[in-house]
Amino acid sequence: MQQMILSINNWNWELITAIIGAIIGTLAWIPWLIDKYTPAKIYGRLISNLINQGHIQNGDTFVDSTLHFLKLSITCINKNFNVKKISIRVKYENNKEWFNGNISWSHTSIWAMPGNSNEKKKLILPNEQFLGFTNFIEKDVSKFYYLTFFVEKEDLQEYEIIELTFHDYKKNKKKVIFKATDIDSYQILWDNSIWENQSV
Repeated sequence: MQQMILSINNWNWELITAIIGAIIGTLAWIPWLIDKYTPAKIYGRLISNLINQGHIQNGDTFVDSTLHFLKLSITCINKNFNVKKISIRVKYENNKEWFNGNISWSHTSIWAMPGNSNEKKKLILPNEQFLGFTNFIEKDVSKFYYLTFFVEKEDLQEYEIIELTFHDYKKNKKKVIFKATDIDSYQILWDNSIWENQSV
């Protein structure tokens, strides 16, 4: 049987080079396509929290409210996330209703300590670590943040779930859920960089 031997001299090298170049060019676009079409994911860890009752000024009046302080660790994967706003919902123990939270920042505020309402500490929040001021969450970088917000709710109850929803400028939403059972609520009180004893 006669065998056909393909001579390398007969190959169309221009065509082969063009095909290889096209393949390499296509492969070069793959990381860009993955980055463009893979959605960002935001994960969070609630390190600690504190709850107080207080009065929030609304115009000329004061509203009885539940005040929340959180220390969080936030991580974003796949791509950066540009934050337009953050919305908050809270569910409390023995209550089926969900309450909306309102972000509130003050450089200094006075909080009662758990277990002893007569013990007061001053909370000093650095604005560069306040989550409510953050408009950009960097990909693959985990950062600590502080967040204070209030709920227009008079009676003080322990919460079960805090739900943060991050909104971007393209109407995308990323939801992070924190459960009270996941944290040690007393841990943050020993952070002397933000808590100071209140002078009597």
